[in-house]
Amino acid sequence: MEKQTYPITPILRAINTIQDASEYIEGIEVFLANLYKTERRNILTLLQDSFPETISRDIKEYLSAKNISLTNQEEVRQGLSHLQQGIQGAPTLTLTLAFSPTRKTINTIAAWVKKEFGSDVLLDISLNQEIIAGAVIIFEGIYTDQSTKKKLDILFEARRDEITKLLQ
Repeated sequence: MEKQTYPITPILRAINTIQDASEYIEGIEVFLANLYKTERRNILTLLQDSFPETISRDIKEYLSAKNISLTNQEEVRQGLSHLQQGIQGAPTLTLTLAFSPTRKTINTIAAWVKKEFGSDVLLDISLNQEIIAGAVIIFEGIYTDQSTKKKLDILFEARRDEITKLLQ
């Protein structure tokens, strides 16, 4: 009987940024590297030792949903490789900010993005103080500049002659 493929969306709900995703993927790689060094009955212990409790629980639920036995090393390897590929292929919203956001701010932004664009969307946040305030956003090939710098540039361009006269 062929195993069903389940989406990885429940796990992606818990991952907010590409940095978080990288840490998750690194954890999977370490787990997979150690998988064949352990006895079959210790896969659950290895899983619990390799990840924080919430991630370990999410991975166990993911494997269970795919009907993968934690006693079958090859099935676990295949399941986690599929999960790793799914995380790497998640859609990304690129967000450039003028400030370095706190974890709380990132979580707030991520919650809004996941609500509006899908629970599997990850944030790629970068810092550029030249935008002054606001944000530059790129998602699915659409670019929008909602920065203060852009607004000041438009204002200056529209009133260039008037501003130049005032400066003389």
